[in-house]
Amino acid sequence: MSNAIVKSIIHPTDFSPASTDAFVHAMRIALAARSELHLLHIDPPDRPSSFDNFPHVRTLLSAWGLMHENDPRADVSRRFGVDITKCDIADPEPVEAVVDYIEDHPGQLVVLGTEGRTGWEYLRKGSVAERIARKARKASLFVSAGARGFIDQSNGNLFLNRILLPIDHDTPWVDALNFVSRFSHMLNPEGVEIHLLHVGDQAPVVTASLNASGVVSVIQRDGPVVPTILEAADEFSVDMIAMPTAGHHGILDALRGSVTERVLHLARVPLLAVPAK
Repeated sequence: MSNAIVKSIIHPTDFSPASTDAFVHAMRIALAARSELHLLHIDPPDRPSSFDNFPHVRTLLSAWGLMHENDPRADVSRRFGVDITKCDIADPEPVEAVVDYIEDHPGQLVVLGTEGRTGWEYLRKGSVAERIARKARKASLFVSAGARGFIDQSNGNLFLNRILLPIDHDTPWVDALNFVSRFSHMLNPEGVEIHLLHVGDQAPVVTASLNASGVVSVIQRDGPVVPTILEAADEFSVDMIAMPTAGHHGILDALRGSVTERVLHLARVPLLAVPAK
């Protein structure tokens, strides 16, 4: 069993071409973590399904030069330490079905595609992805089909060098910082710059000990929350935005209300939502 912070990844997919971005991120993170990877699809009960539609793991790994796509399936686990599970569930309520699966198969990360408008849309609409993450209460990586991901689909190279983490007084963020620090170190052991951003007066106190987590700057800005977050993300050329979440309150009330929804729709990079413990 891996000692990585992520031991199990759950990736709901709708089989649409646009969902490839999220699958590529889930697969590459699984390789770095040597973790389990659950590929989950929810079908309407009246629609036949086929496992042939699931993302082809060995085809992707072959494109990355890691194995031949005709190699035995067992080689994925034997050579890379990644155990793949593909599950197709017939259920008219995709959100509840995904959340039930997550509860039955505990994991540390859910990887969700957002903003797609092709195929069966249930798992591609941002609001559905947010409802899944909110109910599951797991760290959730949102990968928009229109965003610049931190994985090169053609070769599996990873580009995660800078992260923006907005903080405020109402949302516990130290645990989120610790998770983000360990998560980013797992993907890039050479070090990732983490920029903390506070929108408003009197930023939370950041102790010197937190610099060991990769924090390189604490930025205080005034202005509307969402545009300020997006402007800082562009200014620092970050590869990912990480947002602490605390349920249903606070200016960074992730997965509810307009703040995170607008950031998700407008950000040019993936967003990692980390719920408070």
